[in-house]
Amino acid sequence: LKDNVVTIKQENSGSQPLVIGTNDVISESITAEGEVQIYSRNAEGVKQADILIKADGSIKLSNSNGSFELKAGGTCEASGDIVISGISFLDHIHKFTNADGVLSDTQKPE
Repeated sequence: LKDNVVTIKQENSGSQPLVIGTNDVISESITAEGEVQIYSRNAEGVKQADILIKADGSIKLSNSNGSFELKAGGTCEASGDIVISGISFLDHIHKFTNADGVLSDTQKPE
């Protein structure tokens, strides 16, 4: 691939230098001043996943199937379903007992 890299030689690191920074010349940058992006690419150079650490304190993880963002205020947003211990947020139905003692289901979230 054709990234520009900054490397240093560390004592006892063998023949491989340590990469301490890169400049991705293939993809358009999505970072602003004070932000950091970590990403992976396949053998053809296509980005597969990335983590964007934003200057406002939020963190966004994404790949071709969706994204998840921890907002600076502590809330989370996802572009797809969230599954916790096998329970889907989008498909989960809550059960409740009404005033007459009858067990019912709520509707799925919209």
